[in-house]
Amino acid sequence: MFNGLRNQTVFLGWWILWGCLHFWLLRSLDWDTPIALTESVVSTVLLSLFSFSLSFTMKYYRPTDIKVLYLILWAAILSLAWTYITRLVVFSLGNKAYNLFFDLTLPLRLITGLLVMSSFISILYVFFGQLSRQEQLKIKSDTEKLAKETELSALRDQLQPHFLFNTLNSIHALIISHPEQAQKMIIQLSDFLRFNLKTESNSFITFREELEHLSLYLDIEKIRFGHRLKVIIETADTTQDKKLPSLILQPLIENAIKYGLYDVLDDVQITLSSKIENGMLQIMITNPYDPEGRKGRKGTGFGQTSVRRRLFLLFGRQDLFKTEVSGNLYKVTLQLPQA
Repeated sequence: MFNGLRNQTVFLGWWILWGCLHFWLLRSLDWDTPIALTESVVSTVLLSLFSFSLSFTMKYYRPTDIKVLYLILWAAILSLAWTYITRLVVFSLGNKAYNLFFDLTLPLRLITGLLVMSSFISILYVFFGQLSRQEQLKIKSDTEKLAKETELSALRDQLQPHFLFNTLNSIHALIISHPEQAQKMIIQLSDFLRFNLKTESNSFITFREELEHLSLYLDIEKIRFGHRLKVIIETADTTQDKKLPSLILQPLIENAIKYGLYDVLDDVQITLSSKIENGMLQIMITNPYDPEGRKGRKGTGFGQTSVRRRLFLLFGRQDLFKTEVSGNLYKVTLQLPQA
């Protein structure tokens, strides 16, 4: 409670005020200045020290229910100790008249000490109770944040092996027939993985940076599929500096290639476009769609599921990811809130 400068100032100021009032009260009763000053200083210093000791007790021991009586008992003991020590100091001054006055007001002093200690205990009880709740909320928040970051990292890590295995298989196939393309593909794969490693799962990057990363992935896929794969990116200039979760487009483009290209022999065009709508970055990905061909190729749906989950973890909304089929086209729409 007394770690902060503000709390220390309040504590010190309160007891200085208490000592001044004590001194003023004794002087108003016509007691000499040395006696009034001695008792007010001794009494105030003892009360402040005992109150300070209570703060350490309450910091590590905050009982509930009937055990609160232990604190009341402790306050009573401190009140007795405060009165007894003050009496010893005052009596050492040798003023018989004041000694008699002190003994006559002894019950009042004991009650005053008990009330002060009890009040201080109540204040400390509330203060440390709130502090404890704040610490529990912080621990809960940190735990939830850690769990969220762990899940985000796990989602991204699960996406990488699928793409990596496909790329390695393609490199294996190219090593003998087209060694130069295999070498180029290895370099591009290295650049792609290097970008992934330096980017955190829960970080946000600009749309421009995300497209640069996506181009590394597309360069690899274009080597695999050659002229058959055509990707058109149509983005508005106003979207380039907008923020979005890192590495969120690659699994969607991978899905578009998988379901748009694998089951056909003709050239395939995949389109990625962007615009600002209702203050959000809207990204649309469109690929050819063959319902009959897709029936024979049932995926796990992990790519889209992972993107949905990431968006929910980052924004707490379920309506940011939509899919729709229009004729022979499959369209995915992302709505990305901007801070």
